[in-house]
Amino acid sequence: MRIIIVNKEILQNRPPVLSTLLSLSDLGHDVSIVCVDINEYWKKELAKRDIEYYIIPDKKKRDKISKIIEYLGFKRKVLSYLEEKVGDKHTFLWVIGGNTIYCLGDSLKRYNYILQIQELHENDVSYQRVFAKVINEAKAVFVNEYNRAILYQCWYNMKKRPYVIPNKPYFIDTNSTFDLSLYVDADSLKRIKNSKVILFQGQIVSYRDLSPYIRAVKELGGYQIVLLGNEYGMVDKYRLLDDSLIYIKRIPAPHYLGITALSHICLITYDPHTLNNAYCAPNKIFEYGAFGKPMIGNDIPGLKVVEKHHAGLLVDEENIITIKDALVAIEHEYRAFSEGANLLYDSVDNYSTIASVLSSLK
Repeated sequence: MRIIIVNKEILQNRPPVLSTLLSLSDLGHDVSIVCVDINEYWKKELAKRDIEYYIIPDKKKRDKISKIIEYLGFKRKVLSYLEEKVGDKHTFLWVIGGNTIYCLGDSLKRYNYILQIQELHENDVSYQRVFAKVINEAKAVFVNEYNRAILYQCWYNMKKRPYVIPNKPYFIDTNSTFDLSLYVDADSLKRIKNSKVILFQGQIVSYRDLSPYIRAVKELGGYQIVLLGNEYGMVDKYRLLDDSLIYIKRIPAPHYLGITALSHICLITYDPHTLNNAYCAPNKIFEYGAFGKPMIGNDIPGLKVVEKHHAGLLVDEENIITIKDALVAIEHEYRAFSEGANLLYDSVDNYSTIASVLSSLK
C-alpha cells in the first residue's frame, strides 16, 4: 500500500509521528512524509529505509493575517505534491495532528485518507468545524487514549469508535549511549551521574506547577532534581525552592533519553482543568517505562495506567506529604515498581493495531 503521511510539524519533535512512520515502513508499505522540517540525524535514518520526504518550511508567523497566508501556502504546496504523487485508489493519506487536518480541510475528500488526532481540541471551535466535515468520511481514525476515543465518537456521532494507538515510541534502545557532554555542562553531568535523580521531562510551564514536588524532594533530601525541556520563566522560580536544581534545555530526540537512562524516579503532572489534560496521553510514561523508571504523577484519569501496572504512584499534588510518602514507598519497593514500569511499556503493541486496521482497508 502506498501511504503519504502529512504532518505540519517538525518530525523529530513529534515521537508519535515517528512511531507511525517507522511502523508503516516495517510493515512493508511504500511510505513517505510531508512535514515542516527534519534534522540531519533523521534524514539519514529515513534514507536508510528509502523513505521519501518533502519539507515545507514553517515561517512561524504569529499575527493572524500572516498565519492565514502561511497555512494557505502549506495547503497549496501539499496539494501540489499530492497531485504529483497520488497515483490510484491504493494510495492513502495519513494525516496527523489537528493543525494539519484544519489546514487541509475539505480538500482531504479528494483522497482516501486516515486521520490520527493527537489532542482533544475541546475548546477550539474552528478545529471542531473542520473535524465535523471530514472525520466520518475517513477510512480510519486513530487517537492516542481510550477515553479520548469515546469522547470523539460521542462528539461527532461516529458509527465506529476511533482506534487507540497510545503515544508509545516506536523503539527505545535502552543499551544506546549518547554523548551528553554536547548538551550538559561537565559539572551538572557529574552530579547527575553521582546522584539519585528525580527527573521531570517536558515543557516547563506555569500551568504545570512542579513546586509541590520540588518542595517534597528538598524536604526529604538525598535526591537531585533535574528538569529537562523548554522552559517559560519557571526555572528561576523553582531555583528559589532548591538552588541545587539542574536545568537542561531541550535535547533533540533520541539523545535526551541519555538523561532518562540516568534518572532514578520520574515525574509526570498535568493541569486537570481541561479534558485534554485530564485524559492525557503522554509518551513520557513509555520512555520512563522502557528504562524501568518508577513514576510519580498527579491523580487524573489519563495516568491511571501507571498504577494499573504498578509502575508508580499517583498523588494529591497539593499535599506535599503524599508526594513524600510516594517517594518513600517507591524506594522501599524500587525493584517491583521498576518491573511494573517495564510491564507498562510492554503492554502496548501499536504495530499490531496498525497492521490489523490497514489489512481491513485493502
